[in-house]
Amino acid sequence: MLRIPLLFLLLAGHTFACLWDSDTLAEEAKGRPDVVRIIVGWFDRYPPEYYQMRLDRVTRDIRSNPNDLALYDDAAVACDRLGRPGESIAWMAKKKAILDTLPEVEAKTHRYRYLANLGTFHVHRWVSQPQEKRDGDLTDLREGEKLIAQAIKENPDAHFGREIYQLLAIRWLLWDGVSPIKTPPETHLAHGKFHWIETPFAGLDELHIDGITGLIHLGAAWESTDAFRSLALVLDSAKMASIAELAYLREKELLQFGKHSLHPIPLIRQGIGPGFSRYLEDRKPIHAYFPIARAAAQHRNAGWMAYQEERFGKGMHPDTHPDFWNGWVEPAFPAAPGPTLQQRVEGFARGRPGLALLLILVAASLMVLSIYKDIRRAFQGTTPGTSASG
Repeated sequence: MLRIPLLFLLLAGHTFACLWDSDTLAEEAKGRPDVVRIIVGWFDRYPPEYYQMRLDRVTRDIRSNPNDLALYDDAAVACDRLGRPGESIAWMAKKKAILDTLPEVEAKTHRYRYLANLGTFHVHRWVSQPQEKRDGDLTDLREGEKLIAQAIKENPDAHFGREIYQLLAIRWLLWDGVSPIKTPPETHLAHGKFHWIETPFAGLDELHIDGITGLIHLGAAWESTDAFRSLALVLDSAKMASIAELAYLREKELLQFGKHSLHPIPLIRQGIGPGFSRYLEDRKPIHAYFPIARAAAQHRNAGWMAYQEERFGKGMHPDTHPDFWNGWVEPAFPAAPGPTLQQRVEGFARGRPGLALLLILVAASLMVLSIYKDIRRAFQGTTPGTSASG
């Protein structure tokens, strides 16, 4: 059995998205959160007031500084987080009008962000539609795929390469269930019928795990059954069975709350149910740990939200008050279950030093047993009423 590594470092909604605004840079500067924390929901999220206050501020700032293109990104992402992707698309049109007037060298970085954000907003507008309309009209989804593919050409390494996995997800949603799907060749990945990454596959490395967890942490896939199923498959193929089981349990939790796949083909959508790790021998410790970690994450996030609400009421915001977070005390994350004594012995024995020591112990045990038998025979041969010569 594979245990959950406590220090295994890797790099929210119902979609797959990477958005660019001032929060993105701040989050990425913190480093790559632990994948276990992401699966159970232990990461920063923000209430509507956070984005509304930002939108009000940047709207005022744009009036006095209309050429500051970063402000348009902040305004557009704020609208998107508030569930208004149509307004986000309108903000991108205003940015594009200014972008077209800039020299090529200056425009390059801003053009990538424009394409990535606009593509994501189109996908989010598609997702926001009722299922019947969403299934019957893929226009926004196709437009999002085109724009994000262009963004990757502009800057393939942005977001630590996460946009490639966003593109994989979108192309799977556009899949008709029959025709081959064009996947980015650098990923060495293929699509499955019921998930947007097929396994087993060649070229597996941490980037695949990083790509999907990034969509959950910095994007909007916290409530996506498709994202957690794909993450679980990748973790399982990487022989990280315990963590894969956690991802499957999160998928099962979402399904129990009425979430389901976004795939527009009903037969594909209906064929997706709760999965489980193929390699995990003992599921009990993981199944016991998951509700504990989820409850702790929910408690932590409730406190995190309440902390913000209290300061918003005083007119404070992280954008304008550098000391906004000074009073926040991060609670302890619940310790993950470690291996049993038997598993520690088995793991030690699998290594060369362990195997050598095991052979020595076996040889010593055989020697002790042999000596014991000799002593016992000698003792029995000298017992009163017996003859040493037989």
